[in-house]
Amino acid sequence: LPLAIGALLYGRAMVAYLKGVHVMERLKGLSIWDLAGFFLLASFVLLNLMFALGPEYFYDALVYHLALPKLYLLHHRIVPTPNMVYSGVPFGTEMLYGLGLALGTETLAKLLHFGFGVATAAAIYSWCVKFADRRVALLSALLFYSAPLVCFASSVATVELSMTFYLLLAGLLNVEVAQREDHGGDAGSLVLAGLFAGLAFGTKYNAGLYVPILALPLFSSPYITATSW
Repeated sequence: LPLAIGALLYGRAMVAYLKGVHVMERLKGLSIWDLAGFFLLASFVLLNLMFALGPEYFYDALVYHLALPKLYLLHHRIVPTPNMVYSGVPFGTEMLYGLGLALGTETLAKLLHFGFGVATAAAIYSWCVKFADRRVALLSALLFYSAPLVCFASSVATVELSMTFYLLLAGLLNVEVAQREDHGGDAGSLVLAGLFAGLAFGTKYNAGLYVPILALPLFSSPYITATSW
């Protein structure tokens, strides 16, 4: 859903950007530190991918992250499970796992969570390279993706990386609104930020602790300060 929304909103801009990219010129501008950063980041991606392709072993995934969607598939509907205490949590990501289980095996569900980790690192890189430089962007993405907890979560079917992905995009959209001077696209960005915040809350109740914090950048916006106080 986020990828589809992003393609609808920014598809033409992405195509126009890719047409203007000259790969060889970009490669000539890379330093040894850039190549080392790309190599390390790619190594972590490959390592996490290898673990994600293996069988599921994590307790939470076997008990409810994958077990309950599989149970729903076997019954062809959502069935009550009063004996499972974790069945009351939001199942936004688990329903995506159910799609993966219906189309293949648990590996497809694990690869989905692995993809959320890669997408989060890519979002960090894209944001930092826009406001800083490539070296800062690489370091930021590498610091996130090489964290032991991120490496572990990338190899199992949990919900932490999907929640992180949604919260990060919601927060970055609010920061972008706060930094704009013309405020021409504020409405669309705020609606999209709210959608991502809702998706995060639909992934795990813990996201509710962070959702109010996402609005803090908006209070630093000169436009909002001038019109609201």
